[in-house]
Amino acid sequence: MEQMFFLAIRMATVLAIGLFPISLIVYAYSYVDPGLLFKNHLIHEISIGFAIIWSASISYVSYQCYRIRQETFLRYMTLAFLAQTIIYSMHGLLTRTGTEFPILFILYGPASRVAMAAFLSAAVLKYGTNILDEVGRKSWLVWIGLFILVIPAIALLALSPIGTNFYIRAGMEALSIGIYLTALGTIYYRKIETPLMRLYSVALVLFAQSSLAFILVKAPWSHMFWLAHVIFVAGVFVISYGLIKARSRSSSFTETFSEELLYSKLAEQVSKQKLEIEARKKAETKLTESEQRFKNFSASAADRFWETGADHRFTYVSPPTKELPVPEDRLLGAFPWALNPLNLGNNGLEQSMDKLFDGHEAFRKFQFEIQMLDESVLYLSMNGTPNFDGSGKFRGYCGTTLNETFEVEARKLVEKKMLASKTEAEMANRSKSEFLANMSHELRTP
Repeated sequence: MEQMFFLAIRMATVLAIGLFPISLIVYAYSYVDPGLLFKNHLIHEISIGFAIIWSASISYVSYQCYRIRQETFLRYMTLAFLAQTIIYSMHGLLTRTGTEFPILFILYGPASRVAMAAFLSAAVLKYGTNILDEVGRKSWLVWIGLFILVIPAIALLALSPIGTNFYIRAGMEALSIGIYLTALGTIYYRKIETPLMRLYSVALVLFAQSSLAFILVKAPWSHMFWLAHVIFVAGVFVISYGLIKARSRSSSFTETFSEELLYSKLAEQVSKQKLEIEARKKAETKLTESEQRFKNFSASAADRFWETGADHRFTYVSPPTKELPVPEDRLLGAFPWALNPLNLGNNGLEQSMDKLFDGHEAFRKFQFEIQMLDESVLYLSMNGTPNFDGSGKFRGYCGTTLNETFEVEARKLVEKKMLASKTEAEMANRSKSEFLANMSHELRTP
């Protein structure tokens, strides 16, 4: 319900803007004396000159859009403004002949409006058909030549006996109105409701009302004469706004501000964002799982995992284990030789580790011993891998420390037993040798 209300407000606003000129036309026709003239050649020349320059500029913009998109719609838009520029320029150039040759001065206006209406209507027929074409320079030159030929043709008509007939001028304007209304009917029949085509429709309504005002002009320089010009210029500004927007965005009048396209792009962006969010969530889930997996490995492993900065101080240490009970808070920010809880000032260990870490090379099985608070001795083995950033700058080490006390003590016990066995064997050999020597001596003695 709310959406329908806003739609009604929007349509009422468009109708009010589009039909406002008709109220001015009715007022001027009903209450303004047609004999009141504002005859100012300079203002007319400046106004028409500005309109011609603006029309030529819009024709150029439309042509540039056509070159990029090759839409048939844009080709007809270019021809519409090109015809308006060439034919209507004569209306401005003949301003000062309006008194001597009023018909010659006036007829170029309706002629240019008929040509413009025809091409704008043809553009509507091609709108949104996805028909692309590419015409060469020769085709454009042919059209320019035809528009130039219209100039002497209108002059001959104006100077002919029928040129002064009111119905010649009124017929041209009526033809323009009919073409504009046909184009509007086509737009609404095809249900073309894109924002820019609404502007296009408003422009067509303004052009039709301008032609109606020109029909009601009883004499050049009257108030109705000037009002008709103002309404026509307003239509040109409205339609040119759409072309400038098309040029600054996609160079396509069909695609620019197309609700269908906007919704499509919005849906595409939403879909893309959803995929990105899902991918990010999956990555975060995998990262969380990886971190948890690492924590589980750390908790179940006998090793202590650690990381140092470029200054060799610990920046990360995994939680203490039964085999390596040195607490984290004692190690974070400390040097690796701080693994020794008693801080006995083992300079040999400190120097060895300092030299090892200064090498910035991977190492394995760096073995050392530390004394715990209970005066027990632990035998440790350290592995480390250097970290470098993208530029090759050293960032620190990451590695593990393993308690090998059990293996070392077991090895020492085996070595001790082997030494004891060797000693016993040597003693047995010595006893055997002594026994044999004594026996030999006894046997040789009579």
